[in-house]
Amino acid sequence: MFYKKYIPLLLSILTLLNCSKNETSPLELETEEQLEPKPEEPIEPASEVYFTFNVANNLQTDKSDDWIILHDDSGNLLDFKPFEVGNSQVFKALETYLTEKITITILKFDSYSNQFGSGERYTLETFPDVEKGSHWNYKPIGIPRRAVEKNGEFSVKVQNFPGIMLMSDNIHPLFGTPHVTTPIQFSLYSASTNLTVDSGTRELELGTFPNYSGTEYLFSVWDKNDELKYQLFEAPEGEDYITLNYDEFSPFDSQISLKLNPNKFNSFRLTGFDETQSFKNTDIGYFLMAFENTSQSDVPIGFLDRFNNYKTFYAVESSDESYTYRFLKQGKKPLAEDFIIPEKPSIVMENTTIYDFNFIVNQNYVRKTNEWSSTFTNLNSDNISIKWKVHSTQEKYPKMGEIPLEILNKYTNLTTSDLEMTLTHLYLKSDPYPKFLFKSFGPNEQEFDVDFEERAIVWKEE
Repeated sequence: MFYKKYIPLLLSILTLLNCSKNETSPLELETEEQLEPKPEEPIEPASEVYFTFNVANNLQTDKSDDWIILHDDSGNLLDFKPFEVGNSQVFKALETYLTEKITITILKFDSYSNQFGSGERYTLETFPDVEKGSHWNYKPIGIPRRAVEKNGEFSVKVQNFPGIMLMSDNIHPLFGTPHVTTPIQFSLYSASTNLTVDSGTRELELGTFPNYSGTEYLFSVWDKNDELKYQLFEAPEGEDYITLNYDEFSPFDSQISLKLNPNKFNSFRLTGFDETQSFKNTDIGYFLMAFENTSQSDVPIGFLDRFNNYKTFYAVESSDESYTYRFLKQGKKPLAEDFIIPEKPSIVMENTTIYDFNFIVNQNYVRKTNEWSSTFTNLNSDNISIKWKVHSTQEKYPKMGEIPLEILNKYTNLTTSDLEMTLTHLYLKSDPYPKFLFKSFGPNEQEFDVDFEERAIVWKEE
């Protein structure tokens, strides 16, 4: 009887224990909730520096308005800012708005007023395919020449001179020989020969030249006997005349022949650099030969063994004026085959507008530069000139972006609707485009780049 009395109580306890096994404790609930993934909060896009633009302290910006304009490679505007000498501009944007390549445009504006009239000049230059994150150093082209103290002036007399080989026709002025140069300054004169009655010999007089004491001068000439001759001399301080004897002049150590086919225009420069006049510094070198628009078909070009490096420039415009061939070589002396002009490629312009340029040419090339321009007179009778140069690779022409509206509102004469293509430069041999950008905007000054060669064909648009 005693056990029957407690049976209901035992059943109740068992029932409660069984229920507690099936229920989840608060601790277990909390653990399960922690294991369930929570929805991720959206990540804000980060801002990054996509371009840095440093302006050199020796760049002149005081007489012009200067702007930098940035687009992505789809032509969308990223930013634009004015800049002055010594500025450092840092451009930032959300990374989601950026492309891996950007396009940089430099805009310059200046106005003038003189006795011939007044006007405005706008020059733009565009560089596409710039790597995101690039640092540019905007600096003057070339290195300033070194300053040398001048001690008066002097003229040169050459006795027993046979005469000058004229290098131009009756239409164009004499240009080319003789000339006297230093590594600091190039002087070129249209000289005349004077006949000395006493001896019956010719005497050549040139002048005047700045006197840089202690500097060696080079006198070079293509004479009437069809010979290249030269003489090196120094100018004593305080002397008004330096007298040289042509009998003591020496022939050049070696020479080649530059053969000119019929052409509309030609130009040639050859300068030499020795060990004391380093081509990496500010000297321009000694001019050995220079001419422009010569009517001669066969011109001798001379070289001196003392020069370790040369700088050669040669340009010829075709007789029909449709294109120009340009050749530049720095380093070794040029060879006769360097002056052979390649055949004219076939070129078909499919679209000549700056925003949608396209053409076909049967010629491989390293890179290209296209130029557009327009000139007009506004309502105030001001002369307006607009020039826009666009660089690009062979593979593609950039997607050009529009000039910002704020800039167009500021310069109301800056219009692009009337731009017409004027020139197309195809660089058959030159620096590849990335190296071209680095040399133009890298950390170093633009120097004489030894072992550099560039060949280009330039078309004129009618």
